[in-house]
Amino acid sequence: MVTRKTVGAMVAGLMLSSVLVSGGVTVARGADPSAPRQGVAPWAGHLATMDTALATGDLVTAQAA
Repeated sequence: MVTRKTVGAMVAGLMLSSVLVSGGVTVARGADPSAPRQGVAPWAGHLATMDTALATGDLVTAQAA
């Protein structure tokens, strides 16, 4: 017998499957996994540059970033 709980579980499973498949297709089509994702804040690259510059003692580059 199909209940609301069963239908909900099936819908949730289908949604999860589609998310996983679409993510796999994106990577398979040549997306660069090391590239920043769309959900990353626009200033994340600047912070990474600052961190690298500070780690090497380059205060001018850190301040510019």
